[in-house]
Amino acid sequence: MKKTVLILLSICALAAATERRQAKAAPSADFRDDNAGIDMVFVQGGTFSMGCTGEHDNCDDDERPVRNVTLSDFYIGKYEVTQRQWVRVMGVNPSSWKDDNLPVDNVNWMDIHDFIERLNAMTGRRYRLPTEAEWEFAARGGTRSRGYIYSGSNHIDDVARYNGNSGSRNHAVGGKEPNELGIYDMSGNAWELVSDWHGTYSVSNETNPIGASSGSYRVFRGGSRGSGAWACRVSHRFDFFTPDIRSSSLGFRLALSPLAAVTERRQAEAAPRADFRDDNVGIDMVFVQGGTFSMGCSGVHKRNSGCFNNESPVRNVTVGDFYIGKYEVTQRQWIQVMGSNHSGFNEDLPVDRGGSWRDDLPVERVSWMDVQNFIERLNAMTGRRYRLPTEAEWEFAARGGTRSRGYIYSGSNHLDDVAWYDDNSGRRTHAVGGKEPNELGIHDMSGNVWEWVSDWYGTYSSSNETNPRGAASGSHRVNRGGSWFFDAQLCRVFYRLSTTPDIRNADLGFRLVLSPQ
Repeated sequence: MKKTVLILLSICALAAATERRQAKAAPSADFRDDNAGIDMVFVQGGTFSMGCTGEHDNCDDDERPVRNVTLSDFYIGKYEVTQRQWVRVMGVNPSSWKDDNLPVDNVNWMDIHDFIERLNAMTGRRYRLPTEAEWEFAARGGTRSRGYIYSGSNHIDDVARYNGNSGSRNHAVGGKEPNELGIYDMSGNAWELVSDWHGTYSVSNETNPIGASSGSYRVFRGGSRGSGAWACRVSHRFDFFTPDIRSSSLGFRLALSPLAAVTERRQAEAAPRADFRDDNVGIDMVFVQGGTFSMGCSGVHKRNSGCFNNESPVRNVTVGDFYIGKYEVTQRQWIQVMGSNHSGFNEDLPVDRGGSWRDDLPVERVSWMDVQNFIERLNAMTGRRYRLPTEAEWEFAARGGTRSRGYIYSGSNHLDDVAWYDDNSGRRTHAVGGKEPNELGIHDMSGNVWEWVSDWYGTYSSSNETNPRGAASGSHRVNRGGSWFFDAQLCRVFYRLSTTPDIRNADLGFRLVLSPQ
């Protein structure tokens, strides 16, 4: 019997080892994500000369200097995102010429961010926009490149819809020849937004560059149905559009980093959930076990402090497990990722503990788009997928999650215990964690600075919901928690403030969320 058990254990160990080797050695391949009907092409990493090189004439100044750029493996959309795919995720179609197989258009950078956030929640993946370097490498044909001027050919009519053959309108994706990797329409049809701010190229060779840390314009690539052939070259960069612009010639395609090995995913799934510290930038994350709660202003809250119309109707909301920042993001963390600091409270502060108090103050004067830039860079730095909390996640955490005691403020019915607000702040921010935490050990979810969440501002649903993500579009984003500048009523756990995404205020910051792997 003992011998039989040992043989079985040996067989199991051998099978596990074989599976690990296969998972490690398995080649990445093109795939179709049936959740959203998206076809993704695997791009093997490599080194290429990025910019306007010898085979091209009439270079723009911003296409130089040419330098060697090295990229890791990634996936990129075989086609531009279509209207069918957009509607499946967002429920509405903003495009000028409506047809399921046309590229979606009339979407700006924030619209696309919302789409990606919802798509990732739907699919469990981590889609994103390609970096400018990834886009150009894929457009050139990656490691299979033949050095074409356009993506897939030196003859533009073979591969692109542009002003010479488009009839001044968009066309169904995939109607022309693909490039060397089997990717369509990387020249022509719709301009494609990438993740980078427009800036001058580095003079040095780079590995996985992510562009300038800030700017006024996002980069668009590939030309469009209204462009001349010159703008459809693989090295051309377009910087005319600010991130809020929508146009009938603007679209995008998706990118995706390779999935972890099978064994690595299983280990992550099996790992117990617990609070942790991300030592890359010193961020403390608190695990929040999912559950169902009554979201909005009701019961004891209504009797004690009154409710605003936008805090109702109250309904049951169920959220899954997630991690949330123990503290608001600090100026130290912001500088570590972005290299600069826009905060208002960052000068003439006392020095203590070997550094400036400002290091531990919450970062502020950051717009919703500034925060997205920070998160994009932080994720590239850490390999994680930090994001802003949804409004539902924020309120659930502020209430204390499954340990909630039903407080009006986050952690207490006595605001001075847990918050810096207009009666005790001295008209300024304070170091994070200076007041008592709530039931989950999270600090400053009432007071100190308002916190951006991911949702567009809109009216609450009257139905019970699971993992709601708010309105599909809007003009204002939601802020939560109150601040040093405002009174107690605005620090209640269910109070909602709406602000345009471009606003930078000295009492407006954020904290991070992370979905379990």
